[in-house]
Amino acid sequence: MRVMALRIIDVAFEVAGTSIGENYSLRKLATDDLCRYLFQLVRSDQALILSNSLRVTSTLLHTMRPYLKLQQELFLSYVVACLQIPKAADQITGGAIDSPILADIPSQPRLSISASGRSTPIPIKERQRLGMEGSSRGPDAREAMVECIAGLTARIPTFMIDLFLNYDCEVDLSDLCEDVVGLLSRNAFPDAAGWSTSNVPPLCLNALLAYVGYIADRLDVPHDEGEWSDHMKPENVLARRAKKQTIIQGASKFNSSPKEGLQYLADEGIVDKDLNAHSVALFLKNSSRVSKRVVGEYIAKPANNDVLDAFVNLYDFHGKRLDEALREMLTSFRLPGEAQQIDRIMERFARRFFESGPQEVHSTDAAYVLAFSVVMLNTDQHNPQVKVPSIP
Repeated sequence: MRVMALRIIDVAFEVAGTSIGENYSLRKLATDDLCRYLFQLVRSDQALILSNSLRVTSTLLHTMRPYLKLQQELFLSYVVACLQIPKAADQITGGAIDSPILADIPSQPRLSISASGRSTPIPIKERQRLGMEGSSRGPDAREAMVECIAGLTARIPTFMIDLFLNYDCEVDLSDLCEDVVGLLSRNAFPDAAGWSTSNVPPLCLNALLAYVGYIADRLDVPHDEGEWSDHMKPENVLARRAKKQTIIQGASKFNSSPKEGLQYLADEGIVDKDLNAHSVALFLKNSSRVSKRVVGEYIAKPANNDVLDAFVNLYDFHGKRLDEALREMLTSFRLPGEAQQIDRIMERFARRFFESGPQEVHSTDAAYVLAFSVVMLNTDQHNPQVKVPSIP
């Protein structure tokens, strides 16, 4: 029944083309419910369900790509994670994996979704259960996934270029183009058949040749640079890519040493040279690459009171309940463990919340007590280390 349903859906999108995306109700159904169930079926070990779900996903990405930016990132990141070289590949291939010709080809994804400071890292056991460790997927599943990637490159000539422009050059997104080209390059060698099937190397090689061939064909066609938008000009694209690399490196330095990280970002022009509080707070609030825990510890220090004030002042709590405002602020950082640091943050929050406009809370002190109480009650409710008293 599931296979028949998947085939019907595939035919529907093949026939309708881009018209489904133009209808709001159908588009919402496809981008939300359909994608959620499809991505669950992609984890199936049943070959027939896996192949049909991958085919529907490929058709969906082909017909509705403008509306599936985050869904495409999730799907491709999952496929890339599944297709990384197994840890036991050395034993499978007899050491051929260490050949010097493969030295510059990445065996693992360079950036993953869990690398973001705002994402909760997936435990290793859960990654294995979901098939996100390469060795946990069988050879047939690997072949089906590679075939899906190769099919996308064949159906969409600009597939790799779109990935580079819309993901590799975006600060908050993964390097999908680099990861996909890396996995195709690595699995195009004959030794890849040792941990997949004999069909995988030709599929990867054909996908790479199609990509290179498309670039070669475009070089022979004259282009008027005046027709390009500023977003698409080569110098601007390379500048965005370089800025992303700088921010990633700066965020990594900040997560290790906030002082060194901010100084590096200031030297590179990401934040103001004088490290004024507003510039630093704006970066910490909007960057998805910094660690929530480190941000919370940094702004809670007494020496950084000006940054804390500027950070809290970036929020507009007008017309919101106190719990809604508190939840909005705490999505950007994690509260530190010390009571004095939490107290300092709650005091600034209460002041900003009360200043945002008419509220049901009639004073800053009342907002402070209520906010602190909400935090304590949430800790008692969800922290497994808190012992619940037994009722006699």
